[in-house]
Amino acid sequence: MVTLNRAFKEAALPYLTGEKEAFATTLVAIIVMLYGVEALTWDPATYQMELKEDFGVELPRKVFDKMMALITAMSTDRVYRDIAFFDETVNALNGTGVGVDRGIPTVTEVAWAVTELAMNDPEPVGRDKENPYTKHIGKYARVVLDDEGMDRAPKALYFAPSRPVKKEGHDDAQYYAGAWGSAQARADEVDQWIEKTAIELLQQLMSLGIDLQPKEAAWTSDANRDTHLEKHGPEFEDYLAAEEEYSQKEPAESEQFCETDAQGNTRCKRKLRYGDDGVVRVETEDGRTITLYKDMVRDDLFDLSKSRA
Repeated sequence: MVTLNRAFKEAALPYLTGEKEAFATTLVAIIVMLYGVEALTWDPATYQMELKEDFGVELPRKVFDKMMALITAMSTDRVYRDIAFFDETVNALNGTGVGVDRGIPTVTEVAWAVTELAMNDPEPVGRDKENPYTKHIGKYARVVLDDEGMDRAPKALYFAPSRPVKKEGHDDAQYYAGAWGSAQARADEVDQWIEKTAIELLQQLMSLGIDLQPKEAAWTSDANRDTHLEKHGPEFEDYLAAEEEYSQKEPAESEQFCETDAQGNTRCKRKLRYGDDGVVRVETEDGRTITLYKDMVRDDLFDLSKSRA
């Protein structure tokens, strides 16, 4: 957890007051960074009480609804099976609020809500990891797509039932290809908007002091790296490509071993071996790392409990 110092208060306060439009993930990150993951089980009134004590403000209704929508969605599977609950979550995560009488949401709003849910709840408990949504939620997504005349769904709405591009009574293959291309282009526009918005979310998290940058391996010396490069470099046409490949692999085996020098001093190390190609990463008991490959941030990027400063 972070210390509630002046710098953190100045960074977090505009998001809490609504002065800066905050993503639900940003608001939940503030809660977790200040009070720990156990705070996600608090009674809703407790958040207002604690934040008022620490920041001197009460969250505006839309900000509070946005934060609570994400917290609630992460603690139950209703958002994956209950259409009404899913609809309210979409509204809240997009800043509309809860209990607001409104029409059909836009495709980008639904796509963003689904994206943000996936970021925070990548493996929903009790749901299929590949597609946690029921067919009823899928039909909801199809209605939203149809409302904007979109035959093809963007990537985020993969669970919506597919609909072939209409031929409009034409048998002309060139016409049909053009219609298909137009439908794909519209889906691509939504995908690009989602990617841009995800970057904005990452920038908000970084403004709070959450380090989302890749981490380089800690070399004991430049000579140590050169030694490993000389030994293993010839095995690969592109050394950096090999580094990238192994940064995403889990070690095939791990072993503990100790060495005794001429003076009788014993040091123990842990060796992580990647497959049968001899590539290893050695971690010493005094905190040094001797490794050929860099350590990258991967699937735990949005695990807020691991990302706390």
